[in-house]
Amino acid sequence: MIGARMSGVIRGYVIEVERVLKGRMATLAPKKSRMKERHCAARQELKERQALRRAEETKERAGRFRKGALGLWDWVTGTTKQIRKDNECGAYEAVLRDDRARDAQISAKLEQRKYLKLRIMEMKRTQSAENSQLMDCPHRVVWLNCQRITGR
Repeated sequence: MIGARMSGVIRGYVIEVERVLKGRMATLAPKKSRMKERHCAARQELKERQALRRAEETKERAGRFRKGALGLWDWVTGTTKQIRKDNECGAYEAVLRDDRARDAQISAKLEQRKYLKLRIMEMKRTQSAENSQLMDCPHRVVWLNCQRITGR
């Protein structure tokens, strides 16, 4: 009989601890949402800047080839082949540069998210520890129940 009542009291405290955790997590939800929006906007901005730069650089590389009789002369002398080779190297370096920029952005965003994630994990760890204490120490439940009843 007493065990059944204690079990119900323990369940009540576990539910209360979970409710408190949800309240704490709710304060972090807007921060997480704003961070997600900022990161998404930053990724989109980087993507657009890189696309514009890629288009400009492609146009610049294409402009290095001469047209008409001079272009034919360049082809005969091998200058066109050298320009093509230089353009390919430049395009490859641009791809590597953009990849490095994207990787740097990802690393920075992960570092920013790490703090928030640590806070969430700490809250969950605290809740788990409190639940374990309630389950392991029935006398603590009696004490907590007395505190709640007396209002201390």
